[in-house]
Amino acid sequence: MRSRIGVLDDFIILKDYRGRNAVGQGERIFYNERVLLIDDVIVVLGAEPFKFFVIADLMKHVYPRLETASELKPRDLQIKLIKHRHPSFMLPMVMLIVIIIILWLMGVV
Repeated sequence: MRSRIGVLDDFIILKDYRGRNAVGQGERIFYNERVLLIDDVIVVLGAEPFKFFVIADLMKHVYPRLETASELKPRDLQIKLIKHRHPSFMLPMVMLIVIIIILWLMGVV
């Protein structure tokens, strides 16, 4: 299922890859340049040059509604991704574990 972002008045509406919805405004919204998060619903925006949403649409409709939202620092974002077991964090974590095991088997670690 595709993630979606919508707006209604001052509210932002998120639908994540699992089909879960969240609606919020102000301090209930957490964001940075790569994600939007309301409650336990996380929508990944992507990173340059692979944005998943049209930048012009985000600038026009979404970003103006983030004036009173809480900006996420990279460390806080990683904690939330771990807590919610979001796939954008889980794959790198699994790869790290596999690399450590391989290095251990080779006697490097």
